[in-house]
Amino acid sequence: NHTKASCDRLRGAEILNIQKVQIQGYNFLMQGIKQRSGEIEYAISFATAKNNNDANYTIQTNWYVNNYTKFNDVYNFQVWSTRPADTQKLVADILNNLKTYIPVAQTEVQKFPETYASKIYRDKGELVVALRSTEEGNTADISMVELYSETANNIKHRYNTVSTEIQQSLRVDIADGYEYDALIKVEDEVEDAFYHADGNWGLDYDSRYTEIKNYFVWNDFDREYQDDEYTINRSVELQATSDYDYLTVYKSLLPGTLSADYSEYNYVA
Repeated sequence: NHTKASCDRLRGAEILNIQKVQIQGYNFLMQGIKQRSGEIEYAISFATAKNNNDANYTIQTNWYVNNYTKFNDVYNFQVWSTRPADTQKLVADILNNLKTYIPVAQTEVQKFPETYASKIYRDKGELVVALRSTEEGNTADISMVELYSETANNIKHRYNTVSTEIQQSLRVDIADGYEYDALIKVEDEVEDAFYHADGNWGLDYDSRYTEIKNYFVWNDFDREYQDDEYTINRSVELQATSDYDYLTVYKSLLPGTLSADYSEYNYVA
């Protein structure tokens, strides 16, 4: 699941478009990705694989990772730059390197996503899933596995259905929930998978000197979200004893320990 598009969406990037490109006669999917900084990158994700007795490498470049055929040896490539021509040149260089060992073949029928999540973000107590589709009027089902908090051991399932538009947004009330693993299906065929998580609570200590008696991250489902506040989701309960040492409780405000400018806020409460 660790493709450029999957990881960047978790970190707040937006997929502007997906297009088919051909490089040296092989088919690839290239996406334009707008980062949180505003910079636009052009990425191609693909796999090169071979079984033990194969006389050639096989190129695969599906959008949904579970559509990839399994092989004995698989090499996963994520290629990107800020210019489409540079991205395609990098891919061509990889192909040329592969061909110095054995021939490269592509037999797959490439599948272009009919509906995909272009951006996933939180707006107060809602998870906003921006969707892009190739056709209007299809039925898209979005299923999500939800984990309430970092210490929760039970999962919940959420299901939403939309009639597709070229661009649209799905808003889901999640309060201060933690983690969401989702699939998008159109006519029962998986078109996209995405993962979203809030910045996590964490605990750091030396078990030689410190004993944790209770550590629990709990949800406030009745939390009120104010316009002039940046909400820190969930709260932490901690009981511990320590001999001449310390422990650290921390909260990442964004997933992936991303930095951001919070200078417009006056204090932390």
